[in-house]
Amino acid sequence: MPDLTRAMGEEVGHTLNGKRYILSPVTVGDLAAFEAKCKEDRVAAFMGAAQRVNMPEEKQYENLNRILTMPFTNEDLTSGLSSTDGIRFLVHRSISKKQPDFNMDEVDNISDIEELMEVITAISSLGRMADAESDPTKTKKTRAKRQS
Repeated sequence: MPDLTRAMGEEVGHTLNGKRYILSPVTVGDLAAFEAKCKEDRVAAFMGAAQRVNMPEEKQYENLNRILTMPFTNEDLTSGLSSTDGIRFLVHRSISKKQPDFNMDEVDNISDIEELMEVITAISSLGRMADAESDPTKTKKTRAKRQS
C-alpha cells in the first residue's frame, strides 16, 4: 500500500540553517494571505510613485480606485509565488505554523540556496501542490483513489 501521508498534507521535518523545523502544507488561507499581501504591495508601490511625482490628489484617488478593483488572476498568483518575495512568504508561512517564533529575518538569513531549494521542494510536495498545478482536476481524493 502506498504511503499517503504526504498526499494528505501531513507536516514533515526538515533541517534549515542547522536547525530542525516542521514544514506545514501550504493552505488556501496561505494563498489568500499572499494575495492580500500582493494587493497591499500594489497600493504601496502606487502611493510611493504618486508622491514622488506629486500627483494631484484627485488623480491619486482615481488611480487608486482602479488598482483596488483590479482583479488578482491565477497568473498573478503564480508569478508572485515564483518571485523571491513569494518564496520568502511561503517558507515563512509553512514554518511559522508550528514554530510561531520563526520570523522573516530567519528566512532572509538562509545563505545556502541549495538548502532553500530543498525546503521549497518539500513544501510544494506537501499535499501534492505540484500535481494540482500540472492538472487542476487532480484532487487529494482522486489521487488517493488512483493510488489504492
